Amino acid sequence: MTKQNLIVFLGGCYGTFFEWLFNFIEDPLIKLPFWEDGSSHDFDGNFLWPKERLFQYISSGKKSRFSRMHLGVFDEINRFDGCHLDEYYKILDKELSFLSNHFDNIMVIGFDQESVLWFHHNGFDKVIFTDQNFEDNMVPLGYSKEVFKSFFTHDPAERIKHLIDLEVKSELSPFKVTNLIGWNKNNIHDFDTWELRELLSFYWFTRTDGEIDAWEKNKLLHDDILFISITDIKNKFIDTVTKSANHFDVGVPDNMIDRLQQVYAKWLPLQKHINKDSICSQVVESLLAQTPFDWSNCNLSILDEAWIQKTLRENDIEIRCHDLNVFPTNTEEFLPLLFKEKK
Repeated sequence: MTKQNLIVFLGGCYGTFFEWLFNFIEDPLIKLPFWEDGSSHDFDGNFLWPKERLFQYISSGKKSRFSRMHLGVFDEINRFDGCHLDEYYKILDKELSFLSNHFDNIMVIGFDQESVLWFHHNGFDKVIFTDQNFEDNMVPLGYSKEVFKSFFTHDPAERIKHLIDLEVKSELSPFKVTNLIGWNKNNIHDFDTWELRELLSFYWFTRTDGEIDAWEKNKLLHDDILFISITDIKNKFIDTVTKSANHFDVGVPDNMIDRLQQVYAKWLPLQKHINKDSICSQVVESLLAQTPFDWSNCNLSILDEAWIQKTLRENDIEIRCHDLNVFPTNTEEFLPLLFKEKK
């Protein structure tokens, strides 16, 4: 009897790549799945998202060896605002418990504190809709473009603005239109760059902290589920793939290790944001130590800049950020803008 193995992953966390890897281990002749953006979206596999496809699959009685899905079995799972709840982990627990009743083995791929920026930028670059694929795949299931508006742009600032727009209208989110008034604005789309950066430095990363905490709690609740992070994929590729394959009862013969190393060597250069977290940490460290560092070629986004501002604040350092729409790109330019926060 076919055992059903399910990959649950956040968009940008390489779930499609891992489904392809399991198929590759069993059939090394299948073609590489990579697009220029570093995604594995040239591979179809068995994608059970949105939730209607999951329910269709379950009710069909089909038995696919490998499947993958994003969160979203229940309406309350919406991670864009649910992660603000203190008991968000219970919502995830409910979802994983449901899935455990329908699949033999489950693994979850997420991110950790070392890969927050990498994760977000993967989403900006790779998790995208075109008008045509939305029309073909989502409209027949009753979905509206309004809810998915953020997924039609690669621009980090525009995508984040659309997501915040949804959050201020949500009953779950603590972030409301009244929070925008502190910047004398009634609409997130009216924010200047420096205002949006400052807002994100105070607010955005509380969401990711909430998600990471919820997943850590679920690791303790579901010892039959394998949890890995994209940091594991980066730092321990062969070990992580082997452990994941073993969890799915997929044998990895010795002669497959070299092949997997070759796949990793082709995959790695395509991951252009893989070092974003370490680069931004280096920016902060250079500013705190007042040592020379130039990051003008690192292509930092507004979210990276917001993370730097947040992390400096955690070290009691503030930025004179009023009207600072163009972020400095080296320590020499940046240091005169910093001041010690008075307690």
